[in-house]
Amino acid sequence: MPSPYFGIPDVPYNRCLQIAASIQNEWNTLVRTVVAENIAMGITSSGKTKLIADTMFPVMVYGSSGSLWEAYNALDQIVVTPEMAPYITKARLNWMKNQIQLAISSA
Repeated sequence: MPSPYFGIPDVPYNRCLQIAASIQNEWNTLVRTVVAENIAMGITSSGKTKLIADTMFPVMVYGSSGSLWEAYNALDQIVVTPEMAPYITKARLNWMKNQIQLAISSA
């Protein structure tokens, strides 16, 4: 598929499409995993959905746009408070960072 706007040659453009698809697949897998765990741990009934979603907002914006290093850096900016447990903990943030590093290295 040729570049729709900038006229980038097919070979580099198609490689970038592959990279983007890989990044999006890895990111979506990470998000689904975290969401499923949060649901299983009772995030809705605990009343912490807004707190956790607001805290993770920058991470989600960067990850959804394919900027995985920025998502990684945004995880480092989160200040964990006791109210966030068990949905956001230092250990869980480190696990997410490891998953992002794996996604970047596989792209």
